[in-house]
Amino acid sequence: MFESELRQAMAEDSARLAAAPGLVEQVVRLSRRRRRTRHGIVAVVTALALALAGWALGLRDEQRVATTPSTTGTLDDVQVRHLPPGLGEPVQGRSGEGELLAGTLTWSAGADMVRVSRYGETGDLDTPGLMAGGRRTSTRGREARISADGTDLVWTERQGVLLRVTVGGNLAAETRMIAEELLMTDPTGPAGGVVEGMRVSYLPPRVHLEGVMTRSDGETAKTWTGAGDRRVTLISVRGQHAASLKELAAWSAGDWGDGIRTTVNGKPGYRDGQGSLMVGHGRLWLQEPGLGFVLKVSDNLEPEIDRITEGISPVPASRDLPASFEGLTVTHLPPGFSAGADGGLDGLGRWWNRAGSWISIEVVRGERARTVKRLSEVSWGTDERFLDLTGTIVDGHRALTGRVVGAGGAPKGRMSLWTVRPGYGVRVHVSDDLANDLMAVAKGIRVAGVERQGEREVDGIRIDPLGMTRVSTTAGLAEYSTSTTGLWRAGGDELRVEVHRGRLDTEDWVEGRLGVRVAGTARVGPGDRIRAVVPGGRREVWRVDEGLAVVVTASRDIDRAMKGLRVPRTGSVPRMPERDPSMEPVNGTACDGRSATLPPSGEALPGRQAVRGVQVAGRSEETPLTESYPLGASFSAFDGIVTKGRVYGYTWTRPGTSDRLSVGVVCGVGALDGMVEGAEPAVLRGRPAVTWSRGGSTYAMWLERPGVAVFGGGNGEDGFPQLDVW
Repeated sequence: MFESELRQAMAEDSARLAAAPGLVEQVVRLSRRRRRTRHGIVAVVTALALALAGWALGLRDEQRVATTPSTTGTLDDVQVRHLPPGLGEPVQGRSGEGELLAGTLTWSAGADMVRVSRYGETGDLDTPGLMAGGRRTSTRGREARISADGTDLVWTERQGVLLRVTVGGNLAAETRMIAEELLMTDPTGPAGGVVEGMRVSYLPPRVHLEGVMTRSDGETAKTWTGAGDRRVTLISVRGQHAASLKELAAWSAGDWGDGIRTTVNGKPGYRDGQGSLMVGHGRLWLQEPGLGFVLKVSDNLEPEIDRITEGISPVPASRDLPASFEGLTVTHLPPGFSAGADGGLDGLGRWWNRAGSWISIEVVRGERARTVKRLSEVSWGTDERFLDLTGTIVDGHRALTGRVVGAGGAPKGRMSLWTVRPGYGVRVHVSDDLANDLMAVAKGIRVAGVERQGEREVDGIRIDPLGMTRVSTTAGLAEYSTSTTGLWRAGGDELRVEVHRGRLDTEDWVEGRLGVRVAGTARVGPGDRIRAVVPGGRREVWRVDEGLAVVVTASRDIDRAMKGLRVPRTGSVPRMPERDPSMEPVNGTACDGRSATLPPSGEALPGRQAVRGVQVAGRSEETPLTESYPLGASFSAFDGIVTKGRVYGYTWTRPGTSDRLSVGVVCGVGALDGMVEGAEPAVLRGRPAVTWSRGGSTYAMWLERPGVAVFGGGNGEDGFPQLDVW
């Protein structure tokens, strides 16, 4: 009924824009004549052109209709698919305040205007201030309210989501059509998305997601509705009620009467038969023992039921499970997810994605995970909040579960978090459409227990104690990391092994453990190793992985101690620093065989001009190098470096102080061994390296490529300069 009225209204509105009565009919009839001459065709076309021209000239200016198309748009999860022509590009904005805050898309041209608004977490149509006056109506098969002049229509699309279409007075006839053609995208995928591991790839036109309901007995129902009482519902049944087809049929007996035994997509099932108490029509099938499905459609969609059924198929299981990282193993994800990027807010995590849905699992260590309350204090990057917290139990541990919301209450997913032990916590964050899967994902996480430390182990890392006796084991918590330290002694010798886990990318982390400033130059990353002389012996820092580092301090035989380390494979690959492909050498490539033209001394040169082939920046991106070190001088030899190759570089200095930064290149290098007396071996940027100290300054050098070594260092408060070599 509604559709026929809508078509009639559109026809009446279009009648004012039609050509002269009978003209189109005459042209069509003439075009169908099988025998016509070229002159006849020209006459028809000419007549049509003259008639349309006369009709157009006869219109008053205000009756002219714009023919330029309008650009459709998307507002969050709402696609606007129908617009009157001539409105141009949309403008995105926000309107309202408090509970009535909405995102908007607005099109306008002159007095004509269309606005689509989406209210999130708002309530219902009776929310005060939503619409003054108006009458009850329906649209898209949902309860709605419309203004007296038909220019403002608002309805509850699904629980917690209100949509609104507002138009200028000249476009009142378009209000309902704009609303009917809106597409509320399913976050689980196109068409009907995913229901309990089954993808719904086809739905009849103009049925829209109404909602998903889950019951405690293992039943989940996803429903789509539309105008004219059209309805599609897919119900999944888990557990005892779906142990067999007989159990599933008994559970749904009242709906099926003397149902007809059949196969549904190759699975045993039923179709509704005579005596059914079901409103509409349906199919029932057992997908596998423990999982069954029931599909129901309204009477007016009976012709579509087979097509809907044939479009329901299993989502391929994830090939990325089980997934292990940071001491836990993920054993369950909903079907169809694939591994995405790594990353976390307060720890180290991983992401999985599927057609608009996402799952993030993060391991947090240190003080931030001492208690579940501390763990719930998430370091959100923007304005998210963790609300409506409820207590639960995950794997025997107290957990908190709640909603994550952004500005104006916009939904940002669901989260569950718990501490396995003080200093080790887990957060699971999923998109809103996965609210019913959250706990299944959380309960599928297995965390390795803390095993008793062996005589030759520190937090799972085996070591060679060099014949010494273990005297102590201690543990500590930093803000975002944990540490376990083993100490061995024999006579006057001592061996200390520290294992650090968690967020180790904070500024000065390596420098604080090593006692030298190297982080800026070295960009210490996974796989890199740096050694330095410290009181009582030598110390080496080994960044094994993003979340794992081993620090060894030995009074003797540090090489033997390092060779004796046995670190379990982490699955990570040491990453090389990315380089900007747009960067070009300023004065040619380093060590290209041409003579080096040393820059003059005096006012300091910018870091890109001072040393051929090397980009140099200060430790702070905000402060230019020349601002901290305004004087500069070139050099062709460097104290402590012994080589037959060519050396050239540049030193920046700060007036009135001894602070300096030096960067240089050594050409014709075969190996670094013996180049610098007293240098300690290291691995930097994934390459062989050495570090050394002289005259109060600390330096590092690595073999950039065969024949070329790059070094840098200094003694200023900025530590090492930042280097990029090309």
